[in-house]
Amino acid sequence: MIRLDAEQRAAATIGRGPVRVVAGAGTGKTAVIAERFRRLVIGGASPSAILVMTFTDRAAAEMRERIEDLVGESAPAVGTFHAIALSWLRADGRSIGVPAGFRIITGADRWILARELMWELGDIALTGDERPDDLVAPALQMLERLKQELVPFERLHAWAEKAEDREKAELMQACVRLFRAYEQACRKDRLLDFEDLLTLTVKMLSERPALLDMYRTRYPHVLVDEYQDLNLAQERLVELIAGGAQPFVVGDDDQSIYRFRGASRASLERFLRAFPEAQTVTLGRNHRSSRRIVVAASSLIANNDERLPKLLRSSRSGEKVELWSCPDRVTEADSIAAEAARLIDAGTAAGAIAVLCRTNAIARPIAEALSVRGLPHVVSGGHGFYDRPEIKDAIALLRVLRDPNDVVALARAVTRPPISLQPDAALATALTRTRSTPWRAGVRRASLRNCYRHFIDRVRASTYETCFSSSCRARATSTARALNPSPM
Repeated sequence: MIRLDAEQRAAATIGRGPVRVVAGAGTGKTAVIAERFRRLVIGGASPSAILVMTFTDRAAAEMRERIEDLVGESAPAVGTFHAIALSWLRADGRSIGVPAGFRIITGADRWILARELMWELGDIALTGDERPDDLVAPALQMLERLKQELVPFERLHAWAEKAEDREKAELMQACVRLFRAYEQACRKDRLLDFEDLLTLTVKMLSERPALLDMYRTRYPHVLVDEYQDLNLAQERLVELIAGGAQPFVVGDDDQSIYRFRGASRASLERFLRAFPEAQTVTLGRNHRSSRRIVVAASSLIANNDERLPKLLRSSRSGEKVELWSCPDRVTEADSIAAEAARLIDAGTAAGAIAVLCRTNAIARPIAEALSVRGLPHVVSGGHGFYDRPEIKDAIALLRVLRDPNDVVALARAVTRPPISLQPDAALATALTRTRSTPWRAGVRRASLRNCYRHFIDRVRASTYETCFSSSCRARATSTARALNPSPM
């Protein structure tokens, strides 16, 4: 059993009803949620009836491991918001028209699809820009925010019609047309993006009372971690599913860092408006950092006027906090590498040194500086396995094998090795002005059978030579045979 301090114990054992735990940094909120789960199980709740939602895959895996170690049973309803929403849409999304067997479109595939649609629509407000392709990513970011904030396209269109700045209004109206075309294309190809998982789940639970009652009955206990990182769609999902339950949410407004993804530190305040009878417990004892670090951090964050009150403290001793001032990132990286070298020369193990970076862009020059000094290091974080370019290439190739008319996968396949067409040439080929499909448009000067066979040969060569190790070739062969349609 986890040893909790008095504050943690008070939070984990609080009585029935909605609970808001305001947990300062390092105060052991994960341990509190795990202990809350254990006590619910001891009280007679089935582990499968306790829904635990958190923000990242890593946090969900850590939470699940802790809970299962405590209760000695599987915790099947622990996951991220997106993973849980995905499973619900797979099971019941058909009730609101979500197609069975839908796929998730992400990253470069979304950009390619939006770019193709932008040029197909030909709105001068977008294509008339000096560098039109540079508008695709910001437009997709706007689409994400609209979905995160549950803002319908009609509201943006209505605002644009009344806007005094006509240039901005025309740009917004062009974006609305692009967004509608994007949604239609996704529906046609049975595609959802990550934000759709949340917005469609909210729609499903809002419009299908019987389904909402079913899920509320299934999960009478709802625990939520990192509540300050939730956007409006996620908050609404919690309010819906926990409306008849006993929500137990944990968060820290001081650690709200995802505003660019729709999160707001006001989410903890909105929880009280949604559940006015909620009790609040505050955790302030830091179990991770020294007293000097906690005092320094508290003095800094105290300058934020609009924050929930909490007394942060620690009883651990530690060295003085140092503040370095560097004129640029190169100097900063070299200074960090020099300090790491000094520590290692003094006997500190390289594995005991950590450099925390806010972004990947900051981490790169530091890694280079460490390499220049010959210091062993490992860069953690960054892109996940399925975000690696070679993995995306492999998936695109297999998707083309399965469906030669998959224009998004085809665009990636022909612009990456071994075919390596220039992006403009590849998209110009696909974006024919005829009404034929993108695949037929690309091969209109040759017989479909010969071109298909030639392309499949190139795909297979790339699959063997660039995407899989020799140990996986047998598996790749069987996969390619399963996905390859019969000869035409």
